[in-house]
Amino acid sequence: MRRLNSWILRATLVAAALPAAAHAGDWIGYMNWFTKQPDGTKGTYVQGSFWGVPALKTTLIATPGTGTNVINNSLELFPNYNTWNASDPYWVSGTVGNKWMEANTFVEKANLTESTVTFNGRVDAYTLSPDYTAEAFIKVLDPANGYSLSLFERLNLSGQTTFSLTADTFFYTGQLVQLGFMVSGVNANPANAATLGSVLVTTEPSSAPSGDLVFNVTTGSTQSQSQAGYASIPSATSVTKVGGGTIVFSGSNAYSGPTLVNAGTLQLANTAGLSATPVSVNSGATLAVAVAGTTGIPSIDVNAGGVLALRNDVRQNVNVNSLSVAATVSLTVDQTAMSNGYMNWYELNGTYVTGSAWGVADLRATFTSGSSVTLAPCYVSDTSSYWYTPSGQPGATGNKTMEAIVYGQADGTYAGQTLKFSGNVADYTLLSGSGNWTVKAFVRDFAADYSSFVESVVPITTTGSFSVSYTAIDDASRHVQWGLVTTGPDVWITDLPSKGTVVVNAAPTSAEILGKVDIGKGRINIAPGGTTEADLRANLIAGRSGGTWSGTAGIVTTGGTAGLATQPVVGYRVLSSGSAIVAWAGFGDSNLDGQVNLTDVSLINNGGKFGQGASTGATWSQGDYNYSGGVTLTDISLLNNAALYNAGSYLPATGLGSLGLDMLGGAPVLVSVPEPGTWALALAGLSMVAAARSRSRRGTGGRS
Repeated sequence: MRRLNSWILRATLVAAALPAAAHAGDWIGYMNWFTKQPDGTKGTYVQGSFWGVPALKTTLIATPGTGTNVINNSLELFPNYNTWNASDPYWVSGTVGNKWMEANTFVEKANLTESTVTFNGRVDAYTLSPDYTAEAFIKVLDPANGYSLSLFERLNLSGQTTFSLTADTFFYTGQLVQLGFMVSGVNANPANAATLGSVLVTTEPSSAPSGDLVFNVTTGSTQSQSQAGYASIPSATSVTKVGGGTIVFSGSNAYSGPTLVNAGTLQLANTAGLSATPVSVNSGATLAVAVAGTTGIPSIDVNAGGVLALRNDVRQNVNVNSLSVAATVSLTVDQTAMSNGYMNWYELNGTYVTGSAWGVADLRATFTSGSSVTLAPCYVSDTSSYWYTPSGQPGATGNKTMEAIVYGQADGTYAGQTLKFSGNVADYTLLSGSGNWTVKAFVRDFAADYSSFVESVVPITTTGSFSVSYTAIDDASRHVQWGLVTTGPDVWITDLPSKGTVVVNAAPTSAEILGKVDIGKGRINIAPGGTTEADLRANLIAGRSGGTWSGTAGIVTTGGTAGLATQPVVGYRVLSSGSAIVAWAGFGDSNLDGQVNLTDVSLINNGGKFGQGASTGATWSQGDYNYSGGVTLTDISLLNNAALYNAGSYLPATGLGSLGLDMLGGAPVLVSVPEPGTWALALAGLSMVAAARSRSRRGTGGRS
């Protein structure tokens, strides 16, 4: 073989691993040709040279893949037709080719450092004529010795569905390695292309991928991870999904770096596809769990605008260590929280002078109630010309620009969370504009040593409501502040009334759920400490949306109804171990095991919440099926009308059946049987259930 140019380096090949999948332009073509023996076999070497890949008659099948480029990891290999020239006896003898062609399509890496190199892939179709041979290969060439061949591992692809080549390259440090395919045989007449066939191959990474992987699939496209170059991902620093299309994780992936779903959809089609990676689903993106089976994912963070979706046709079981659905921390004007004051002052030309902590009252921020503050320009009692021109007296001009900050502060509490500071401006008479005073609302995020900060601000210029939002950096050493800033020249006290004020009142606050989980007909099991009951219930109430379970955020379901219920429902349970369950459910299934029986009625009875009012903090397991906070006849009616009592599993026939009570790995939950004196509620519920089931059967013609 002729000397290969050592300067050909490709970005995908400079990592420690040797991915066979290559970006557009990374595949190299080289043709060797030989004389043809009288019996049509390979003769003596004639010549070799670099050829364009298409000239070899290799077709690169462009597929969206990692990064912003196109991954050409699927190739169709043909006999060579490029040299066919019936009028040239060098290439053609009569009606047949006159040379034995050896077409090499490969990627390469200089300065080999790996002690072992592996080349993997699959054969998607093999229709090549037996007169030709298609092989996968690993070659090592020695640049210091005229690029002589140091090692050549090869495998015939005929009869293969997958291929894997491994070469021991320990003794070839610094040499050039090539991974690729070789099609051998007589140069062919293109008129015979239809009968001579081809080989369709897809390459996979040669070793464990490393570094940051980015899967970019364009809107409207769906790509499997194999098509994108990675049949499996054994290791990666991080994996990011971008682009509006769908990437399907159909392989078993063991990498433990984080997965970021930033756009489009990551569809999980293998129960072990995300088995070791924490997943964050970000705004505009979806994690769709498509596999019917028990799927393990260490943690799932559904951030603002992100969606986690389970199937709505079969029962799925997803086990996570933690589940977080993004919500805002709602803040407003509050004298107790906003008890801090700080003043910065500047020369009138804008040059910073200094700053220090001041009392809130000294800022001229006056709380008239715990939820209303009046802001005025700053007055400094010192008559010095440092502060006033010519000195402190009626009508004097302020000599400093004052920045009065009244604020609340949290240290580490809100790391990684979204904060929204809201209020209502009830009155605005402040003289504003150039040379006068301004007011703004802010949320600031300071470094641990206060050396720097980032902020989000909203100017306040008139009456009405306002809000400012900011997502804090996920670092517990930082400090988050929120509040109001009044900026402008200092004013002598007797002149203050003429400058006006701003009155800011508190606004109603509530936790605003921003992420969305569609439970479908599935179930998510959360390990101890992976969520709080308060967060879980808040997400459920947000998604419940008045009983339709079709909210725009929170936990929803598209799974329809169970039994004869007229509305879908999602239930939850927090076990004594601290683990939690959230699942598509039937009314009455207090323990979420997929059926309604005496155990469930016992849980209602033992909870003791029936008839105790709507503010008793009742849970789903205690019979609060409409999330009112209490257990009432309405809840018993929901149980009754669903007609699931002693009817067996209500889970989909194509699903996974009853899931039992010990799915989270702990001991089974034991439910105590009611004492004889506490049977009244249970019997009442059972009698209503029995009556409803009897009516239902007669109405549908079933046997009683």
